[in-house]
Amino acid sequence: FEGVSLTEIPWTMYGPVLIAAQYRGMGLARLLMDFAVDIAREKGYRLLIAFIDLENQKSLAVHQALGMKVIEKVHLPQGIYYLMGRRIA
Repeated sequence: FEGVSLTEIPWTMYGPVLIAAQYRGMGLARLLMDFAVDIAREKGYRLLIAFIDLENQKSLAVHQALGMKVIEKVHLPQGIYYLMGRRIA
């Protein structure tokens, strides 16, 4: 990730997060991400990792807006996913 092997960075998984349609657009995703970053930082992690379904372009856009970057595409038996990451300062 950003030139560093994932084996060299303490990381943790983020998600899955599902927000009901009536609550979308209210900033809940940002609140949840900020909370996840705070908890991960307290526990000593330096990277959040998420898997986003390749077909879910809305989720991809939301996660990119929250500071996550695509690391690579991952082919799993369940489908193809974006492996995304966000550094924790």
